[in-house]
Amino acid sequence: MSGAPVVIDGERRWQEIRDLDINSDDFDRIGQDLERDTDVVSLGLVGQAESRLVRQQPLVDYAVRWMETNRK
Repeated sequence: MSGAPVVIDGERRWQEIRDLDINSDDFDRIGQDLERDTDVVSLGLVGQAESRLVRQQPLVDYAVRWMETNRK
C-alpha cells in the first residue's frame, strides 16, 4: 500500500492507495497471438516507421481474455 494526501469534504487527509502489480513480461506474446487470432491489426506508417495499428478496445478485450486464460 502507498498513500497520498487528498482533500475529502474540504478536509486534507492521508488516503491509502492499493498498489497495482504490473507485469509486462508477456506483452510481446499477447501481441503476436492477437495478430494470429484476429484481424484487428493493420500495418501502416507512423512517420517513416512501419507500425502495427489497432483500435484500443479490441486490443484490451483480447488481452484481458488472454491473461485470464494464460496467466496463473
